[in-house]
Amino acid sequence: MTDYAIIRKGLHQYSLKKGEYLDMPRIEGEVDSKLEFSDVLLTQIGDKTTIGQPVVKDAKVVCTILKQFRGEKFEAGKFKAKSRYRKQWGYRAELTRVRVDEIVTK
Repeated sequence: MTDYAIIRKGLHQYSLKKGEYLDMPRIEGEVDSKLEFSDVLLTQIGDKTTIGQPVVKDAKVVCTILKQFRGEKFEAGKFKAKSRYRKQWGYRAELTRVRVDEIVTK
């Protein structure tokens, strides 16, 4: 059975496994620096599952920042026939790629 945790970062929740890579909205920090997420909602280590009320006490997930980058461009637009109306826009998300190093509980 694989060790995993569910964390909360801002308005998002992420399911993480040890050794996994994850792209999340921009987190300030240098490449190769360590991050700790302490808002752990659920952990499963071996056969032991712990559910937080609302967070698991003394649990944290340690990650390493691998890369700061911009995601793929999202493009959208509006169009109205016969009125010469067109509107287009685009957006590229600022992302951070992290690697989960360990899931710690006490």
